[in-house]
Parts: sequence; structure tokens; C-alpha cells
Amino acid sequence: KQWYQRRVAITAGGNMVFGALETHTQRLIMTLVLALTHHPTITVVSSACRCLGVFVTYPVIRDDLLFVADTANAIIRSLEDRHAGDVSLVLRVSWSLGNLSDTLVANKSNNPMFVNDFSDLLLGRLFEVCMRWVGGNDKIKSNIVRALGNLLKFIKKTTYEKVHFMDYVASGVKCLLQAANTGMMKTRWNACYALVNTLQNPVLNPATSTWGEQLFTTLEDVIRTCKNYKVRINAALALAQCPTRTHYGDFFLRIWGAALASLTQDIREAPANMVGYSEKLRLQLLLLLCHLVLVHEPADRAGMVRYFPFTSSTGDEEEVRRVVVTCARISNNDTLTPVEVECFGTAIKTCGEVGSWFTVFEHMLTPVKLPSDAEAFVTSDISKK
Repeated sequence: KQWYQRRVAITAGGNMVFGALETHTQRLIMTLVLALTHHPTITVVSSACRCLGVFVTYPVIRDDLLFVADTANAIIRSLEDRHAGDVSLVLRVSWSLGNLSDTLVANKSNNPMFVNDFSDLLLGRLFEVCMRWVGGNDKIKSNIVRALGNLLKFIKKTTYEKVHFMDYVASGVKCLLQAANTGMMKTRWNACYALVNTLQNPVLNPATSTWGEQLFTTLEDVIRTCKNYKVRINAALALAQCPTRTHYGDFFLRIWGAALASLTQDIREAPANMVGYSEKLRLQLLLLLCHLVLVHEPADRAGMVRYFPFTSSTGDEEEVRRVVVTCARISNNDTLTPVEVECFGTAIKTCGEVGSWFTVFEHMLTPVKLPSDAEAFVTSDISKK
């Protein structure tokens, strides 16, 4: 109990208080907490690991390679030793593992040297401990799939090219796909978001991997049939992460068709507990369609039109322009207003003529600049209604 109270006191101050301490005091605290992960008492080990899980997120020390490596080793040891059968210990340590993986990803973005210096051997051990515990109860699994997604995002090209790491990646992705299909909704949500992180790593190309077909098939099924809209939102977000047309391989048209089919469902007639997420799901599906339009190749056009479920007998040049403007804004990382989202939704439903969609595709073949009168166009269109 005394150690638990001390752990709370140490971590309660947060990054600002810890950062205000003198360097030797910081080192003393870090060393003491790391040493306590060897304690014979389960509660002490559990609290020490949780404390490390908080420390490793502090910006003032998260780029300290030695401390991050020591924390990783302490977490691995705590999940492998004789205490690992204690569920409360595993739950806390798996939470710290998730925080550690967040730190690895943050360092990949801000500190390229950290990625180069981080041990491949240690990274492999982190993968192995995740594989061991991904079959745990749902609370533990939620933490483990979060960690797996971050590890898959962190892995660099030279590491991935090693044969055993290809096996780690394949096993990790398959674990995430299994978690996305079954279990508690929180676990499925975490698994889909972990796949978002996975597909943000350009090193991992689903089209050329043994797990690519299972990945696209699973995510396609989730956005079509999952009753939980939050899970579907993350699945649609994951499908929009592939950076190039090549990454979609032979599954491009299937994903295009699944996104259109999901959008045509009356998602506004949502279950009571999902009402607040229906518009967010609709927006994410629209953004997925925009992304697919932006990365498509000319050879895809005929197939994309065949999948399109709508027809229109009237001229729709205005609607085509809305689609182009919206795609341009998304490609420029501009945020859409609710009005623009509604306009784009209308455009998707009315641009059914083959000629109209070819017009859109022709526009997308060259870099599209956001028209200077885009805001005025949207405003004037709404005022006509």
C-alpha cells in the first residue's frame, strides 16, 4: 500500500513537474522504479510497471533510448516471469506496453536517429510478448492490439526485410484481423484503429503480402455489416490509409464497391446507441471514396462506373464540380465544413452518369487546385434551396 501511494505521488505531478527536477534527481527516480520491477511482490512490480508506463510518455525523457530500452525489457520480463499468471499484473503491464509503443511511434516521427538505433532484437521480443498475450481477456487484448498496431507502424524497411520479421508482421496483422472480427466492441474498435496505424507504414504493402487478401476482405466485411458504427468508422479510416494505388492491388474495385454499398445503406436509421455516430460514419465513407478517386488509375474507370449504384437523367455539371472541389480540398488537407460534407453527399448520389464520372476522373488526372470561389459556390448553392 505504501509503494502504491508513492507511485501515485511520483506520477501525479506529470511531465511539467518531472521536467522541472534536476537531471540527477530524474535519473535517481527512473533507476529506483526500474529496480522495483525485480521486486518479489506482485503489487510492487505491477505499480512499478505502471509508473514506467507513465514516465515513458513524458516528452522530456521519451527520446532517451537507454531508458526506453530498459522500460521495454522490464515490461517484457514482467510478462514472462513467474508472476505473469496474475491477471491484474498483466492488465497493468499491458497498458504500459501500449504507452511504450506510443512512444516508439512518436520518436519515429520526431527523432529518426532513435529508429535507427533501436535494437531489432528488442523489437522482436516485443512482438513475441504481444503474440503471447493477444489471446488474453478482452481488457488485456485491447491493450495488446494497440501495442501491435504501433509496433507495425514503427518497423523500418531494413528490419522488415529480415525473414523472421516478415513472420512477425504477418502474425501480428492476422491477430489484429481476428480481433477486429470477434470479441467486445472496444477490442474490435482498437483492432481497427491498430490497422490504421499498420497501413500508415509505407514499408508494409498489402498487395504484395501474404496477409493482404485477408486484410481487405475483413475490413470490407466490417464496413458493410458491423452493427457498431464506431468500429465501421475505424475500418473505413483504415482502408483510406494506403498511400498509393499499388498498395490496393487487385482489391481496389472491391473496396470501391464496398464503400459505395455502405454509403447507400440508410445509416441514418441507426440503433439508438449509434445515432450520434451515423453522420461521422457517412463522412468517413465519403472521405474513403475521395481517397480512392485521388489514387485511381485510368484502367480502373470502367470498373468503378460498373460498381456505381445510381443513375441520373439530368445534367449535373454543378454536382461534378462539387465532387472535384471536395476532392481537391481533401488532397490539400483542408477541413470540410458540415455544409460541404452534405453537398458532397448529394454529389455522390446524383453523379450517376458515366460521362459525369469520367469528367471527374479527367479532372483528377492532373493536380487539382482549390478554386478561389469554392466557398462562394457552396454558399450560393445552399441559398438556392
